[in-house]
Amino acid sequence: MRVLVTGAAGQVGQALKAACPPDIDAIFTARADLDIGNETSVRDYVAAVKPDVLVNAAAYTAVDKAEMNQADAVRVNALAPRYLAEAALRGGRTRMIQISTDFVFDGQKSLPYRPDDSIAPLGAYGRSKADGEIAVLQALGDRGIVVRTSWVYAASGHNFVRTMLRLLNERGAVSVVTDQIGTPTSASSLAQVLWHFA
Repeated sequence: MRVLVTGAAGQVGQALKAACPPDIDAIFTARADLDIGNETSVRDYVAAVKPDVLVNAAAYTAVDKAEMNQADAVRVNALAPRYLAEAALRGGRTRMIQISTDFVFDGQKSLPYRPDDSIAPLGAYGRSKADGEIAVLQALGDRGIVVRTSWVYAASGHNFVRTMLRLLNERGAVSVVTDQIGTPTSASSLAQVLWHFA
């Protein structure tokens, strides 16, 4: 089976590479290899590679910056998944796994969210990710899978866990907001799940 993975330089992409099963013919692409925000590049690349499965691990994840850089967030989180899904559709058999986020919800629910709960993003980042989800599912139907995750962390890269450890080391104590609830997700655990779906 041939699997095309975008976002190979990110936390999830690196974890997917480290956990790649030996029987998988995997092609890992980073921004320098494939501009997923360019429809023509995506169409041509996917047509040449002919993957059985496409895993989109690329994302614009700077939540606060997305408010000021909405065009960048939309390009990576909404348009790119649409281009990838449409290219997968042209392939005739390619399935796609789109990694998304809990930011597609408004955070008002007192219980854990379920996959079928209504989405209601509050900010530009969440809206862009929700639009990406919708694009994939509309284009591919049951050949599209959306995996929502939150607070992804790894030993490298920018993430909440590393930031807290750094601040604790620098200051001896850390003061953080107490009005957010999340589920830190290990990139390596997420990668195992994604390979299971592939």
